[in-house]
Amino acid sequence: MKDDVTEIKWQRWFWWLLTAVTVWRLAYLFITPLDLVPDEAYYWDWGRHLAWGYYSKPPMIAWINALSSAMLGATPFSVRLPAVLCGSLTLIALYGLACRMFDARTAFWSVTLAVLAPGSAGINLIMTIDAPLVCCWALALYFLWRGLEDDGRPLWIFLTILACGIGLLAKQMMLFFPLITLLYLALNPDKCHHLRRPWPYLLLIVPLIFLFPDLWWNSQHGWITMHHTAHHFEGNHTFWRLLTTLPDFIGSQLLLIAPLTWIIFIALAVAMARRFRALAGEVKFLLLFSALPLVIFTLMSLRQRINANWPAVFYCTAFVLTAAWVTDRPLLRKTLASWRRLFPWAVYSAIFLSLLVYFLTFYVGYTALGGGPKDPFHRLKGWHELGIEVSAILQEQPGNKNIIVAVSRQTASELAFYVKGQPQVYLWNNRRHTVSSQYDLWPGPTSGGNALLVVEKGKGINSGLRRVFQHLELLKELRIPMGPAASRDYTVYLGRNLLEWPQ
Repeated sequence: MKDDVTEIKWQRWFWWLLTAVTVWRLAYLFITPLDLVPDEAYYWDWGRHLAWGYYSKPPMIAWINALSSAMLGATPFSVRLPAVLCGSLTLIALYGLACRMFDARTAFWSVTLAVLAPGSAGINLIMTIDAPLVCCWALALYFLWRGLEDDGRPLWIFLTILACGIGLLAKQMMLFFPLITLLYLALNPDKCHHLRRPWPYLLLIVPLIFLFPDLWWNSQHGWITMHHTAHHFEGNHTFWRLLTTLPDFIGSQLLLIAPLTWIIFIALAVAMARRFRALAGEVKFLLLFSALPLVIFTLMSLRQRINANWPAVFYCTAFVLTAAWVTDRPLLRKTLASWRRLFPWAVYSAIFLSLLVYFLTFYVGYTALGGGPKDPFHRLKGWHELGIEVSAILQEQPGNKNIIVAVSRQTASELAFYVKGQPQVYLWNNRRHTVSSQYDLWPGPTSGGNALLVVEKGKGINSGLRRVFQHLELLKELRIPMGPAASRDYTVYLGRNLLEWPQ
């Protein structure tokens, strides 16, 4: 009876925490002073051109943006709302996984560690591919563990396959999930009998069916997504770059998770890996889905730069493993026991860093760093004001066939979102026979009209762009303040009589 009461208490704490976090994130969407990051605006623009595939990613992010904009209109809130909802669903899946493996107390602390990770603010408030990917990964973890508990019950295996398939539509990182599953079954004597059943191989193959439409689209566009993805793994080709890339990767993970929390997890993983064979099935599961891929990414960082968000999905199980160790579960009781006294400090420091992230979004703009390269929110400022300025210039031009042309993908995306009426914005590619973004795959403008050319100051207009207009004239110099340290500076030209847009 006492245990039941304790479980209910921790369950209540979890639902209170989930509600508070969700309400805070929703409120933050209303009050945040930050504009859409260029990638958010870029993916939103994809949603206006629905397709089975896109230049750099599978289509899920575009479909989500199209749905949220259709339901709520195209506003920063509607763009970012799915990230908040995905984040809340991730926490529910994480809680369910830890509950099934251990108990409600461990589950509560697993969720707490996830919430307090400073990187969770970005992942669950910025609508990029990471929010839906992490959500699908967490759900797949829960469904898979339920399936293993029920000796391969078809319902849970079906849901695992479904989560993996949908996750693949968000990002190719989901391909890791079936591979780690097979490795776990092979290394766990209690579960290896599943390898004689068909479902592990269905998990490996069936989710790929979800990618067939995307693959078909790629086959019609020169396999552009594959070439773009392969570019991320080319390496730096200079041995000594590891002196930069390795510390950069480790530093980014320390900030993403919270330094002391990350150090505790790494120490815990190393201690357990040394006696891997003796570990219980739950611990092996959590270790293989967290520490192993992190080792792979660490090795990759010896030859190339690793984006901080790439390993984000692997921390789902890292949080559960760390929480199980903290709550003194029998499976982990003797591992680094003296380190447990560090855990309160890990929580306090994570709270401080998380609150600092939210606080800085409002405060840093008033400091000497505001808007400058050292401002962590540099990329999220000045776009709304740029849209207002360009809207005013566009309104001053006679006729109704005026279009907007940008010379950078970031500016094109932000203008498409923030200019009044959210018009189609075209991107000029200086390398005309090279596809550099999704804009190069969409049809260009028709001839005969005029265009506003919005050019970052210092870039100028190349001869190819000059030739597509009968005449160019300077209209205005724009200076968009981003804070005391910097501004966005543009030159706006009027291109008269578009002759022909190269295809």
